[in-house]
Amino acid sequence: MKHVLLIAALLITALTNTTAQTFQVGRLYYNITDTTALTVEVVSGGQQYSGTITIPATVDYNLQTYTVTAVADRAFFGCEALNAITFPTTLLTIGNYAFQNCTSLKRLSIPASVTTLGTNAFAGCTSMENITLVDGLLLIGDGAFRDCTSMTRITIPATAAIGASAFASCTALEQPTITDGVPSIGAMAFMDCSSLLRLNVPGSVLTIGDSAFQGCTGMKNATLAEGIISIGAMAFKGCSSLNAMVIPNSVTSLGREAFMDTEISRLTIGSGITVLSDNVDRTPTGNYHQFLNCPLDELTIADTTTTLVTEVSELGFPSGLDFQKIKTLHIGRPLSGFSYKVADAGTSMERLTISATGELDGPGTGTNLRNIQQSVRINCHRAQPIDLGIPFTQGHYSSAIVQVPSDALALYQADIYWMNFRSLQGSLPAGIEGVNSGITTATATYNINGQRISSNQRGLQIVRMSDGTTRKVMRR
Repeated sequence: MKHVLLIAALLITALTNTTAQTFQVGRLYYNITDTTALTVEVVSGGQQYSGTITIPATVDYNLQTYTVTAVADRAFFGCEALNAITFPTTLLTIGNYAFQNCTSLKRLSIPASVTTLGTNAFAGCTSMENITLVDGLLLIGDGAFRDCTSMTRITIPATAAIGASAFASCTALEQPTITDGVPSIGAMAFMDCSSLLRLNVPGSVLTIGDSAFQGCTGMKNATLAEGIISIGAMAFKGCSSLNAMVIPNSVTSLGREAFMDTEISRLTIGSGITVLSDNVDRTPTGNYHQFLNCPLDELTIADTTTTLVTEVSELGFPSGLDFQKIKTLHIGRPLSGFSYKVADAGTSMERLTISATGELDGPGTGTNLRNIQQSVRINCHRAQPIDLGIPFTQGHYSSAIVQVPSDALALYQADIYWMNFRSLQGSLPAGIEGVNSGITTATATYNINGQRISSNQRGLQIVRMSDGTTRKVMRR
């Protein structure tokens, strides 16, 4: 019997510690959250708070002093006449919908003690112009400042993860400052922030969520730092003022339609991307059309030895890359299956650069540039000549300007694929990384009568190589 009474007493004590008790002190209502720790949260009490409110650090009730640690869910929801709020440094959390639709609230300073802003905590505060967030904040909840249409600037502290739709439709926001240390940007976090002009995403951000900046039609400049791993589907879709993008080498995942319907004319694809595809049926991740409808003028595929695999569907271009318009192309890695089904691909191309690690590989890869301009300028940094697979014509041989490494010029002049270019120049820097010092080079050129001649002369030639061997070549 004593044991039963003891257990009953313990249960009563436990219930007392957790049972909600609401009371009023001054204008505010409070709910006891822990009778042992003596903590309370601010609640609505069925009231429509107005004017200026100061939440105290402590309140006295029934001969006890309680610490205010939270603003409860919906505590100030829809208080349209609330003009200002001051928080204590004891506050830890601001609950879901706590200040949603407080349309007269203009300024806000969140103390360093607060770690969490709940879902839609300040959503719809349409008069909110100035918000101060400081280090210590760990989570800006989903929709926390959604539709704060008067907010022009915000600084995200280094400790805070940005939740989904956290700043969506903040149509006056011009430049969010995302401090180095922020770990992630949630889906739709800044969606439809139409006044956003400039963006810098630090390398601490590992993931940029789906549609994170979709519809930011005023965005003219976006800088993504090394360290970012994933850019979600439609992340920058419809950013119709964005005209350039460098995808960091650290990015390994590029979601569906990530940059679709932007004005990107200059694009760099980092070395971390290994697949570009528009083949919807054969893309297991569903990542395709990333650059569809972008007016590309200049494309740089970053240098690396890792092969970039491409696939196409009925649209004719990998990931929507439009090779009918590209004027400048830098190939910095082996490309496999780099093909497209449009007959006039390459017709705008004025400059083609093959880096020391660049290569066109796989069936049909180079042949898809068959319509490259005859006056194209080609810079090939390969230490040894390679077959690009491009079916050059007599017009190319006569009009194109080709530059190769100075210490590999003789090799190119002796190579059947390159020898017919009239303007073949060894004007690129020698000693490019990856050049093997054991490569054989041409040391002398002779005609068929054995007389030494200039390597620039046309006709059948005999070329002596540095390893003692000779080659018979025809220069046109």
